[in-house]
Amino acid sequence: MTANSSSKVVLVTGASSGIGEGIAAHLATTGHHVVAGARRKERLDALSQRVRAAGGSIDTHSLDVTDRSDFARFVAAALEEHDRIDVLVNNAGVMPLSRLDSLQVNEWNRMLAYAIEQPADVDVNELTIRPTRQR
Repeated sequence: MTANSSSKVVLVTGASSGIGEGIAAHLATTGHHVVAGARRKERLDALSQRVRAAGGSIDTHSLDVTDRSDFARFVAAALEEHDRIDVLVNNAGVMPLSRLDSLQVNEWNRMLAYAIEQPADVDVNELTIRPTRQR
């Protein structure tokens, strides 16, 4: 990847699989720098190897988005490393896998609470606390 004036620093949560992994890989190999976070660090490491082998730019961090302080550390690390965050792809989610007749009500409530509450926890103003430096 060659940095250019249109390159963005992009945070991607839930980047270890599925849509998040695809978004992170695509952005990192098309001229942007990705800071990828997810709980499964070994999968993030494999993503990082693939992206770098393809000439992309990526950093990975272990991240549990259900833990507010962990998310704050993720953001702080990105700001420390890159002085800015241009885009947040808030893709992470939780999904219990069980049959309906198993009545895993606590798991379902956790999934619903996360889907409703977690996006509200991300304050875009907190993500842009440092101005972008001219390069």
